[in-house]
Amino acid sequence: MLSSKIKQYGKIVFMPQAEVFHQPRDSWRKVWQWFFRRGRAAYVLVKNKKFKFSFLSFVLSSPYIRFFVFLLLAIFINIWILPVVLFLNYIWILNKYRCIYWYGHSLKTHLLLPVIRTWMDMAYHAGFAAEYIIRVRCGECV
Repeated sequence: MLSSKIKQYGKIVFMPQAEVFHQPRDSWRKVWQWFFRRGRAAYVLVKNKKFKFSFLSFVLSSPYIRFFVFLLLAIFINIWILPVVLFLNYIWILNKYRCIYWYGHSLKTHLLLPVIRTWMDMAYHAGFAAEYIIRVRCGECV
């Protein structure tokens, strides 16, 4: 990892006042690739026990697995509850990122933020799963 290489040259200091800027991605494909790589890297960190949680807890923490469970419940209990589940997921995402003021509070932001966040999360979890599958195919003990 990059931080390990940097530590070879000296200490790493956390600076809460630091301002970090990310290069904006100008296409859906580039956003997908970015978060897909992040998901693959997350698998490596979990596998190498850099974090104190298991693979199972990582997967179960996925908002998409929880959403899928609610979706199944909606289908089996009452299909008319599906729009409610989708709306609640949309509101949950907006609420989670309510403190991000620099995006502005335009209607466009409120409409696109949940869509973009969902796209990024899907790519992240796809990358995590892809890395898992690659390592299983290579014969690594999972």
